[in-house]
Amino acid sequence: MSESTEETAHGTDATVLLKGAFASKIFHKRKNYDREIQAFQHLGNCKFVVPLISSEPSALTLVFPRYRTDLLRALTEGHTEVCAVACCRGLLAAIRHCHELNVVHRDVKLDNILLDDSSNPVLCDFSRSLMVTEPSAVHFEGTRLYAAPEALDAGICWKSNDIWSAAVVFYCLVEGLFPFSSTEEIAEDGEDTSTCIRRPRPNEVMPDLSFECSLWNNPFECKVRAMLQRMFVPSYLSRATVHEMSGVLSSEMVTPTKREK
Repeated sequence: MSESTEETAHGTDATVLLKGAFASKIFHKRKNYDREIQAFQHLGNCKFVVPLISSEPSALTLVFPRYRTDLLRALTEGHTEVCAVACCRGLLAAIRHCHELNVVHRDVKLDNILLDDSSNPVLCDFSRSLMVTEPSAVHFEGTRLYAAPEALDAGICWKSNDIWSAAVVFYCLVEGLFPFSSTEEIAEDGEDTSTCIRRPRPNEVMPDLSFECSLWNNPFECKVRAMLQRMFVPSYLSRATVHEMSGVLSSEMVTPTKREK
């Protein structure tokens, strides 16, 4: 590895290497590489989805533009209301584009939302995505902390999975915390139980939406609360669709406020 190359992430599916203006994603398994390639072939160009620059099938490598940071880091470092509004709108736009083409991402989470130099969001990592035209029973793949009940409990893959995961992201943006206070520990596949993540108990699906610790108290927060009430619905058949949610955060309805100093 050259001195100018920095290893930035090593996960169960791939390793990402940064070099100059590019990020090279080297997959560990052929199936994840093939899924991501298939997703990009169907998705085409969308400003809210990370663009694919090139591919090297023999090396299981995809090359993307390098981005400033991801939403998880931005959240831990502190973010503005303007950034939060843009991220909510951008994520809904990305999911809508995917769902219109019958692509379910299956791993929407803070660290899979990249931010450019202007803090515009783009959705990345389609290595667990699937193309579906109806609810299907499959082996669960994703991040349990963000996963919908039907995906965890029954392995159901449907567009509603992404809506639940987006709701977790939105809650984190407003509250600065993950939504479920009462949890049971469930280890990720292949992980030691001492390093497990958490998921909601079945009897506590709807999180507290009082936003007592929220970063802001304004129309944006109220809109997000109203959205979450329709997104955190246990039944995936009754959960709001991305088309129903897309208009809620339109620029005419929610404009970031400027606080007086």
